[in-house]
Amino acid sequence: MAHLTIQYSVELQDKYDFSNFVDKLRNIMIETEVFPIGGIRVRAWATEKYAIADGHNKNRYIDLQIRMGIGRSLKEKQKVGKKIMSYSKKFFKNETRSEYFALALEIIEIDPHLSWKFNSIHARISKL
Repeated sequence: MAHLTIQYSVELQDKYDFSNFVDKLRNIMIETEVFPIGGIRVRAWATEKYAIADGHNKNRYIDLQIRMGIGRSLKEKQKVGKKIMSYSKKFFKNETRSEYFALALEIIEIDPHLSWKFNSIHARISKL
């Protein structure tokens, strides 16, 4: 299981193709071979109300968070994080050149005793 969620400043949605962004991140997660394909989820949504740092009206942000089940090594988690962050910096390269942009990624492991799931996608994919 790996769920990548992306929250971003609403003003960015007119400048960037977020459908392309989430699909590329999904492919990056597959290419790392760290997660089963059937457990990968990538979702993004714009936030219309937010306040950042000094409150300047040009401030923008992208916040990425990966929630994953336990069992991956530190090296595997770092591999995934570095690839996602590297691609994100390239995708938003115009923003990274600005003095009004924040980009963050965090990886969180889910306690298996406090997580319940149902997923029929795994069985379908295993038949392919």
